This record gives sequence, structure tokens and C-alpha cells, in this order.
Amino acid sequence: MYSKAHHKRAHILREQGKSLKEIAEALGIAKSSASYWLTGHANKGAFGTMNRQEWLAKIRVRSLEVRRNNSIKRQSPIDEQAKSIAQKLHPNIETNRAILAGIYWAEGAKTSGGTVCFANTDPLLIKLFTTLFRECYDIDESKFRLRLHLHKYHNEAESKNFWSQLTRISISKIGKIYWKKEPNSGKRYRQNFMGICFVRYNSAQILRELIAYYKALGEYLTSK
Repeated sequence: MYSKAHHKRAHILREQGKSLKEIAEALGIAKSSASYWLTGHANKGAFGTMNRQEWLAKIRVRSLEVRRNNSIKRQSPIDEQAKSIAQKLHPNIETNRAILAGIYWAEGAKTSGGTVCFANTDPLLIKLFTTLFRECYDIDESKFRLRLHLHKYHNEAESKNFWSQLTRISISKIGKIYWKKEPNSGKRYRQNFMGICFVRYNSAQILRELIAYYKALGEYLTSK
């Protein structure tokens, strides 16, 4: 029912990184037909000097690149809009305290022996916490401590330097490194950039204030 031109067009679109759904819509065919055409069963020799496996590997790389570029194009205006909105904000001390309490509610330790303890792998979130913590409380820098949880693929010295510079907490305040156990053979796990950073500050009073504030804030906002 379809000419060789249709089949050739399908291969061209695939090489351009189009998905099977996009190819099917462009040619007015079923998605299953597009898949069949592109497996090589219907068009033997359509891959030139490459065999089917080599061609598919090549197309997957191109398709991934196209999808990545398309994702960047879609995300770019969203990022610009978010930056524009954020730059119009003029937070005061109470706004900062609310943000601090909110992120501590999500990622902070609630029972830590009277110590404020905030942990994450996201450098921006760790930096936001330490920045707001310093702005919202009259603190003693000597009470800060860092602890790192690392995997075997991390470089200890690089991780220490990274988190120390990011938080502006001396390397001498970093405790013993906790090396996480590797998963069972064959089990996949998500790698993180520089490990997990725990920011600790010894103050039962501030811990009580943070907990009281986020509870009061949550109750107030949900009752409106």
C-alpha cells in the first residue's frame, strides 16, 4: 500500500531523531507500521553498509541528542520566566525564616539530640540552608560541623574541599567520612555529584524554634 518513498522518508525522519509516534503522524501510518518499517524486516538493505544493530545504535544516539535538545528548548523559557519572577522578590527576615523552616521541615532531622542537622546531595539546597541559617540566627561559627557520606567513586579530598568552600565551614570541622556500602552485585543505584553533606549546628534552642515555627506555619497556611 505504501511506496518506497514512504519507507525512505520513515528512515530519514528516524535519522533526524524523530520518535516512532512522530514518524507515524508525519506519514499518516500506524505506529506499529513505523516500528516494522524501521526494524529492517520490510526494507532489507536500507541501512547501507551498516548492519541492523549498527544502524539502530547510531539512530539511538541521534534520537537521544534530539530529545535532549528539544528538552532544553522547552525548558529554557520556563527557566527565564522563573528567574524573572524570583528577581522581583524582596524577601525580608520573616520571609527567610519561613523558607528556612520549610526546607528544614522537609530535609532536616527532627530528633538529633539537640543539634540542628540538615542533609542533602543538592549543593544549591545546602548553600540555601547555610545562607538563610546565618541570616536568621545570631550564630557561633565554631559550632558548625560537617559530615560526609561518600561512595567509593568519590575523591575524599575533592569532596571535602567542595563542601567546605560551598558552606564556608572549615575543612577542620569535617568529621570522619562515612563510606557507604556498595549495593549487591548487579543492583543499580543513583550516583550523586559530591556525596551527601550533613550540616550540623549544636543548639537545642534553635532546633526547638525551627520545629515550632514550621508546625505553626503549616497549621496556619492549611487553615486559611
